[in-house]
Amino acid sequence: RRSLDSASSQEDLHLDDGHPLLASLGALGAEFQKVLSAETEALGVAEVEKDLHEAPRSTSMLGRLQHDVYALRGPGPERRPRAAPPSARRAGSRSPRRKPAPENQLGFSFCADPSSSPEPSSSPERHVIETEDHSIELHSCHSPMREVEVLHDQILALLTDPDSSILPRDIVVMMPDVDGYAPFVEAVFDRDRDDERHVPYHVADRSIRQDAPVIEGLQRILALASGRMTASDVIDIVALDAVAGRFSIGPGDLETLTSWVVDSGIRWGIDAEHREKHGQPALHANTWRFGLDRLLLGYAMPGASQELYRDVLPFDHLEGRDAELVGRLAELCERLFDQVASLARPHTLDEWRGIIGDVLDTMLDSGPENAWQHQRVRQALSELGEAARTAKFHDPVHLDVVRELLDEQIDDSHPARGFLAGGVTFCAMVPMRAIPFRVVCLLGMNDGAFPRSHRPIDFDLISSRPSRLGDRSRRHDDRYLFLETLLSARERLLVTYTGQSIRDNQAVPPSVLITELVDVVADAFDPPGGAGADSEEQRSAAVRSHLTVHHPLQGFSRSYFDGERPRLFSYARSYLDGAASLKPVRQPSKPLFDGPLPPTDDQNSPVALADLTRFFENPAAHLLNRRVGIYLREEALDIPDREPIELDKLAEYGIGALIFEHRLEDIDPAVSLAVARAGGALPPGALGDCTHSDLDAKSRRIASVVRGYREGGRRENVLVNHTLPNGERITGELGGLWASGQLSYRYARLHAKHQLGMWVRHLVLNWVAPAGYTSSSIVVGRPPTSKKNAAVRCHVFSPVEDPAPLLIELMRIYRLGLRAPSLLVPDASRAYAERLRQRGDPDSALQASRGAWPDAIRFDNHVRRTFGASQPPFADVATVGPSFAELATTVFDPLLEHEQVFDA
Repeated sequence: RRSLDSASSQEDLHLDDGHPLLASLGALGAEFQKVLSAETEALGVAEVEKDLHEAPRSTSMLGRLQHDVYALRGPGPERRPRAAPPSARRAGSRSPRRKPAPENQLGFSFCADPSSSPEPSSSPERHVIETEDHSIELHSCHSPMREVEVLHDQILALLTDPDSSILPRDIVVMMPDVDGYAPFVEAVFDRDRDDERHVPYHVADRSIRQDAPVIEGLQRILALASGRMTASDVIDIVALDAVAGRFSIGPGDLETLTSWVVDSGIRWGIDAEHREKHGQPALHANTWRFGLDRLLLGYAMPGASQELYRDVLPFDHLEGRDAELVGRLAELCERLFDQVASLARPHTLDEWRGIIGDVLDTMLDSGPENAWQHQRVRQALSELGEAARTAKFHDPVHLDVVRELLDEQIDDSHPARGFLAGGVTFCAMVPMRAIPFRVVCLLGMNDGAFPRSHRPIDFDLISSRPSRLGDRSRRHDDRYLFLETLLSARERLLVTYTGQSIRDNQAVPPSVLITELVDVVADAFDPPGGAGADSEEQRSAAVRSHLTVHHPLQGFSRSYFDGERPRLFSYARSYLDGAASLKPVRQPSKPLFDGPLPPTDDQNSPVALADLTRFFENPAAHLLNRRVGIYLREEALDIPDREPIELDKLAEYGIGALIFEHRLEDIDPAVSLAVARAGGALPPGALGDCTHSDLDAKSRRIASVVRGYREGGRRENVLVNHTLPNGERITGELGGLWASGQLSYRYARLHAKHQLGMWVRHLVLNWVAPAGYTSSSIVVGRPPTSKKNAAVRCHVFSPVEDPAPLLIELMRIYRLGLRAPSLLVPDASRAYAERLRQRGDPDSALQASRGAWPDAIRFDNHVRRTFGASQPPFADVATVGPSFAELATTVFDPLLEHEQVFDA
């Protein structure tokens, strides 16, 4: 308006004059002003020549920035607005009618009349930031939780400052994503009133679904209806309290159901027809019908990984009381699939009322505590139907339309709660929230989170046409809202965002609006102490450094308490204790045990052969499992949502082991392929055929070698219940006995633990074998490192004349290994013993063991956790047994003396 009053022609109207924040963020205000002026002029409404805006009076960095916006002064050397040319006020010329800026709640204008605004400074110099001026402050954190923790400390600092009169009600915290940050706010701010860190607060504008599990469940089911029905999506639905309660699925059942879904091969799609609707081949494998058939048939009959029933491979891991849980899962899925089929078709709004009501009754819990939620949904559906009848609209509409209307109707009937209810106000960044507060905080101003993106729905015809003045734009709304928020802060503006990666600490940009704000401040201000920087880049960097505080990853970092960086502080006493316990230099993790455990109560009881074998295969795991009760599982179960395309090592081993068993049983390759496909583990189509062919080539040679050792027939198992000369008793059973000797075979690659386990059984066989039994033992598998598909590794152990002394020594090591970590690590210990036998040099042998150490800990959490950062010879590990070198030679020297290794 000022430019219109002073310009002689449109060519004199330069949009880059004035303040860049207005040019970047004020489009919505400009459009609103144009529409309002046009409407009032068309209606002949008289306008009052009066300006109600006041100039900001604060001299802080925030106040000066607001005054620059008010006075239309851009940053940098050219800070004065363009003067009106003399020709613009020619005598007798009629100036354009000036329309005053509308009154608003901010108390000042971004487009004030120049006659009422203070004369801008004629100096081209920038403002100088005072050293203690932190009226605008940005806090870069690693996660939303850290953002809220930092904000809590900042608010406590404001409230406890003796020179400040700020009260909790003077602070507003605005968030682009209220529902996403509300749980973190509650976790940090919920404290007892007598807690010294208590801050009264209220969270406004939360979606009704946060307090209504039935409504949340309904919205999730409606959203699922148009999707691919992936395994993770359906499991997420099952995990909802309202759904789980409806089908009596307890919290402990969810993990079991998840493992069944993954192991049965369910990935996505209801059935082949549903997959085809999504543009994929109509394949039955890896669909929900496919997996449910496997689960139900698996309970009814065994499959033994070989027998198909109508092209279905039974899932063999269900028995007993599993039937009830499988039945509940099947019932839930069948009802869900029926509802999805009805939801997929268009209906009139009256028909939708009955269909969605049926979803409520069928899928969601309707107990007394949830009755009001059912009523709220039904009331919203009734109001939609009534509106359609009033408008005489009876056409069928798609589910997306109904979801949009239903969400709006439910949210409109859910009044905002908590705004200005006392204490610190947490609210959404929406219009009518940017009213003056002494302290305005913006939480979660992350890249992509604000301005919020808007995806137009398919039936929105306005979005497909050129925009017109006054059309709704979510991004313009958010930009203008940010401008209003910036101008509504009276004393402080605090901004937090996730600006550092929690994975690798790499910088992550904030919202583009925060970047624009920082750029404007960096151009308009000089750092504390004046413009003493050597270059413009250094000056700008100094201003940015003054604005932004980068926080450590953890709240118990020493940086918060050592005083070296005054802007880093914390009021959390627990974090202070944590920081005090930290050492200045990061230390490697220590071994788990710092001393031996007490002897077991069954020190003189018999030892099971299976326990003895398991111990020597993995002493660390046996100690943790049996004595400490710790079972270190692998990472949490991942739910894949697509059919297998490229197999990982574990999946490849599973299929290869299955094919290997089929080869041993002389099952036709075509049948083997059908069984593998029926298990859902093979990729679809020709890719699955090629994968099966490759794995079959690896299995064929191993099976051929094993069949050669099995010639001559099988021998009966041998019961073991014998006492060694020192009084130790071993019990158990020896199996896998053939005419050629004791045989162990596997599709897997052979490692030292496999050889050592067989060596224990080999000694027992030589000690108790009846007459007529061959005293040799054979281990067959794949070489540990060979890349040849047909390679087969064989370890053959020759008879031992006097096995009792060797077993006595192994029993002594076993007893000691139940009290403290045994320094026997099969792969590393074998590498030591082999190199020592070859070269006779202990240093070279130790080097060989260390070379094998990474492979020893890579896939074994028990070994890694037991020994920590230690490595052979484990000088810092507390033990009651022999040294690493002594154990390696004691155990592996006899084994190597009686072992013959060759590739078949």
